[in-house]
Parts: sequence; C-alpha cells; structure tokens
Amino acid sequence: MALTARDLINKRLTVTPSAGAYADHDQIGSGVNTITDVFASASRKGIIESISVHDYTTQAAALTVHFFRSSPTNAVADNAQLGIADADMASDWVGKVELPAANYQSVVTGAVCTVSNINLIVDSTDDNLYVLIESAGTPTYGASAALTFIIGLSRG
Repeated sequence: MALTARDLINKRLTVTPSAGAYADHDQIGSGVNTITDVFASASRKGIIESISVHDYTTQAAALTVHFFRSSPTNAVADNAQLGIADADMASDWVGKVELPAANYQSVVTGAVCTVSNINLIVDSTDDNLYVLIESAGTPTYGASAALTFIIGLSRG
C-alpha cells in the first residue's frame, strides 16, 4: 500500500524547562505534554518514524522521550525525579525513544538532533499522544530555554 501525504505528518511539541541544573532522570517540562490531533482514522494507530529536537540553549543533553496512549496519572513537576506509576506503565506506556548526546550538531541558534528509522508502533485512546521528557544527563538550562520536538509519524 502506498502512503499518501495525509498518512505522513510532523507534529511539533515545545517544552519549556525551568532555569537551572537537571539531574539524570529528571522530568523536563511541567506535567504531561499532549500532542493533539495525531491520528487520522478511527483505528488511532500509527508509527513514530523520527524525532528531531532543537535545543535553543545548546545543552545537547541526552534525552528520553516516553510515549503514552492516554495521559499518565502521576507526572511530576519540572526538574524533579521522573516517576511513572506501575499502572500507567502497564496500561498506557507505548514506548520510548532515546536521543543520544552524540547525535547533536551545533547550529547558530543552538543544537539539533535527529533520530530516524525508529518504527515505534503507537496507539491511543483518543486522537492524541501523551509525552514525558526525561533527562538522560545533567543539562543546565537558561531562563529563556526551550526544546522544540518534531515527531514524524505515519498514521493509519
């Protein structure tokens, strides 16, 4: 079956970290991030093909992006140890994608990283995907920091 332009999409998500140092395994951003209107059909299924991130403060820190089919119930505050409830992991977690520090490249406006050929099958209880961002390093973000993620999906 050939894919059409309707089947391939990029969804953007901007996360604003707090100023200061993060520890390994801290949550980046407040609460659960929602990527809206992801799915085009009643099947509510798709495949994450790629993830890119633009780090405006050039921290170029390793990150782990966790995906959920519905909103996890106990997301913690920004810059606190990420803790995902066992029940959320068992029923709603659909996978993770690691963005290694070695994949970043410096650009004039910060640093960028892309991971492709992911092929992570995802589904949802509604038309959205829910995301938690975990620090896999010890970045120190500034007062005007932002991370913009571009999630490339094929959807059914």
